[in-house]
Amino acid sequence: MKLVYKKNVDGKISGYCDSDWANDIEDRKSCTGYIFLFQGATIIWNSKEQQIIALSTSEAEYMALASAIQEALWLKQLADEFQSELKGTPIGLYCDNQSAISLSDNAAYHARSKHIDVRYHFVREKIAAKQIMVQYKCTGD
Repeated sequence: MKLVYKKNVDGKISGYCDSDWANDIEDRKSCTGYIFLFQGATIIWNSKEQQIIALSTSEAEYMALASAIQEALWLKQLADEFQSELKGTPIGLYCDNQSAISLSDNAAYHARSKHIDVRYHFVREKIAAKQIMVQYKCTGD
């Protein structure tokens, strides 16, 4: 097994994030996972248990999105140092939950999501600043 990086692929970083809502039988915490690709191969990946219990799939996915965006912002700073021609280009991040994407893209009041901790709402700020571009990707893809 090996990672193969291709030089003829566009030089953009793309990421994928997901969560498994309440899958831990003992404490019902969800697991966050994300992966980032560059030049056709993986450069960073992570999987870890979320610190708090999510009350819905949307919340679990939103927390996964927040973790992935934190990593994406670090990657963007690093990439901007090496690829100045891509400076200002957002990193594409794919999520398989349309509710989480909608929640991250819309700053309007949501009665069903007001319990989500404020620290996760920095996601909205980074998307509005065009640092990250979140798109839907079906789970099967």
